[in-house]
Amino acid sequence: MLKYKIIIFESLIYMKKLLLPLMLASGLFGMANYASAASYAESQFQTSEYQQNMYAAVQYVASLSASEFKDFPQAKVESQDMPIVMQSEVAFVQGNLPVAAEGYYVLAQKYNDPRFISKAIFCFQNIANQAALAKFNQLVSMLEKVVPDSTQARLYAIPEALANGKVSDAEVMLRKVMNANEEHQRDILLMISTLLSSRNYVLDNPAVSDFGDYVKNKYSKYPEALLLLSITYSLVAAPSSGNKEAAAAVPKLLKTMTDIRNTYSTWELPVFWTSGILVNENESALLYDLISQDMLQRKEQTPAIQNLYVAVLLKLNKLQEADNYIESSSAYKESDSNMLVNEGIVEYKKGNYAVAIKQFKQAVNNGYNLDGAVEFAIGAIDLNTANTKDAKKYFESAMHGNPNLIPMAGIGIVQSYLVDKNLVGADKYIESMAKLSGNVDQSQILVTKMVIFNDFKQYAYAYKIGSAGANKYMSNSKFVYQYATSATLSGQTAKAISLYKTYVKMEPKDSAGYNDYAYLLSNNTTDYKQAIALAQKAYEISPTDPAVLDTLGWAYYKDKQYNQAVTYLSKAYSATFNDEIGKHLQQALIAAGDTKAADNLSFAKTSDTQQNVRQQLSDQAVLMLLYYQFGANVSAN
Repeated sequence: MLKYKIIIFESLIYMKKLLLPLMLASGLFGMANYASAASYAESQFQTSEYQQNMYAAVQYVASLSASEFKDFPQAKVESQDMPIVMQSEVAFVQGNLPVAAEGYYVLAQKYNDPRFISKAIFCFQNIANQAALAKFNQLVSMLEKVVPDSTQARLYAIPEALANGKVSDAEVMLRKVMNANEEHQRDILLMISTLLSSRNYVLDNPAVSDFGDYVKNKYSKYPEALLLLSITYSLVAAPSSGNKEAAAAVPKLLKTMTDIRNTYSTWELPVFWTSGILVNENESALLYDLISQDMLQRKEQTPAIQNLYVAVLLKLNKLQEADNYIESSSAYKESDSNMLVNEGIVEYKKGNYAVAIKQFKQAVNNGYNLDGAVEFAIGAIDLNTANTKDAKKYFESAMHGNPNLIPMAGIGIVQSYLVDKNLVGADKYIESMAKLSGNVDQSQILVTKMVIFNDFKQYAYAYKIGSAGANKYMSNSKFVYQYATSATLSGQTAKAISLYKTYVKMEPKDSAGYNDYAYLLSNNTTDYKQAIALAQKAYEISPTDPAVLDTLGWAYYKDKQYNQAVTYLSKAYSATFNDEIGKHLQQALIAAGDTKAADNLSFAKTSDTQQNVRQQLSDQAVLMLLYYQFGANVSAN
C-alpha cells in the first residue's frame, strides 16, 4: 500500500497529540503544578482550623533558596549565556516550563549554581515524561552534592527513594527535613504530598504505602499526614501498577478517606487529589467506589463535590446515573454553568446533538467557556451535523479564546469548507493559517495543502496545487513526494511515474519513494518485475514497515508468485490488522489455494471518509471538554 495511506487522517492524529498538553493544562493529572495547587488552596483552605494554606507551603519551600544558597557564590554568567538566562526567566514567569527547564538545565550544568539547579528541578518535576524524569534525577543528585544539607534536595529526593523501594532512606531524609523546619512541618508534609501525587507515574512501588504509614504514625497530630497516607494508598491500590499489594491497599484507601471525613468533615482536598491520581492511573472501578463513598458519607455536599461526582460519572460513562443526578440537583435547576456543560456531555453521548449544543450555548452565554473548550465542542458538533456556518463561527471564537486550539479549530474550519464543497475557500484558509506562524516556506504550505486535500479525497484539487508549484519547487524533495502522491491518487499515472523516478534519485535512502513507486506500478501497469525490484529496495531500508511489507507482497501477488505474496502480506497484516492489507492477504490466500484461511478474514464496511473525520473531531472535542471539566473540578474548586 502507499506509505502515504499510513498517515491518512494525520490531522486527526495531530489533534490526539495535542490532547495531552491540553489535559495537563486543565489539571487532569492531579495537582501537578504548584500554581494550580496554590489557586486551589486559596479557596479551599479557609473553612477549617485543620486546613493548611497550601500557597504558604509552596511559598515557604520556594523561599528556602534564598536562605539555603545565600553563602554559595553567585555564578558569574558569561555574556554569551545571558540570552539563555533571560529566555529561561521569561519562560518561567509565563509558565512555559519545558522551555524554562531546558534553559536552566544548560546553566546548571555549566555553572553548578544551586539557584539554577533548583529552578531546573522545579521545572522538570512538573513535566511528565521519562526524559524530564531522567534530568530531574540528575539535577537532584547535583543539588545534594553542592548543598548537602539542603531541605529542597532532600524533599525532591524522597519520591525517588520511594520509587526505588528505599523506605528507610526516605524516612531518614524526612526526619532531617522535619527537624530542620520545626515551625513548618505541615508545609513540608503538604509539599511531599504534592511531589508524590505529581510524580505518581513512577511511584508504583508498594513501598510507598509503608512510607505513608510511617508518616501517619509519626506525625499523627497533623491532618496533612492523613492526606499523605491517602495519596500513598491511592498510588499502590491501582491494579494497573502490577502490585500484589494493590487489592489490600483498596480498603485501606477507602478507610483512610472515611477517617479524614470523620475527623475533618469539611476538608475536600483529599477526595479531589486522590480522584486526580486515580484518573491518571485509569482506575475506573476504584475511582467510582471512592467518589460514591464520599457522596454517601460526606455530611455537606458542596457544589464542588457535586460537580466532581458528575465529572467522575461521565468519565466512567455512567450516563443514566449522571443524568439522573444532574436533573435532580438544585445547581442544574438554577442553570449552574458547570452542570449545564455536564448535561450537554450526557446528551451528546446519548446522540442528542441539538440538546447538547443548547446546553453548551447556555453555559457560554453565562460566561462559562473553559478556555475555549465549550465553544470548540459546539463548533465540532455543528460541523458533524453539517451546520457549517455556525461551526466556523464557534471554531473562530475558540481559537481567539485559546491559542492551543488553533490547529484543531483550523482543521475544523477547513472541513467546514470541504463540506460546503468550497475547495477554493479551504485553500485560501489553509494559506492564511500557514502564514500566521510567520516566515513559512511557500513550498511547505503547498505540501500541507496537498496532504490535507488528499486526506479528504480531493485528489484532483491536490494535483492541481502540485502542478501550480512545479515550476518553482521541483528541487524540494518533500514537494516532489507529495506531488507524486497527488498524481497517483488523481489517476495521473505517467506523471506519477516520472515524479517517483525523480524522488528516488533525490532521496535514495527513503523507503517511501520506492514503496509508493512500486505500488503504483503494481496497480496501474503490468511491469510487475520492476515493481518487485522497487519494493525489495524499500524492504531493505524498512523491513518491518507494514506498508512496505504489503507492497512487496502485493507485487508478488500481481506477478502470480502467490506463496511469496502470502508470506509478506501475512507479516504486514499481523502488524496492523489494516483492512486494506487484509483484503490483499485474502486475495493472495485464495490464489494460493488456502480458502479456509481466507474465509476466516472479515472486514468492516467502508464508510464516508469526511463523515468519519467529522464524527471523530466531534468525539474528540467532547472528550477534551470532559477532561477540562474534570480538571477544573479537581484543581480550581
